[in-house]
Amino acid sequence: MTSLDNVPVTIFLLTPRQTTLPVKIFGAVEHGVDPSIAAASTLMIAGTAVALILAQRWVNFTRFF
Repeated sequence: MTSLDNVPVTIFLLTPRQTTLPVKIFGAVEHGVDPSIAAASTLMIAGTAVALILAQRWVNFTRFF
């Protein structure tokens, strides 16, 4: 998760055989616009939304406010 915030730091810390999704997206953006970047972003947003909805139903966040 830290690599989502610090892509330049992650690029320098990875070995040549390792890669993370943010580094792959960063490299793809340098070469031009690719629809797979938009698809990956949509999946990440949708996954986060689903996780939050499930957490809301499981924990019931309304009791904290």
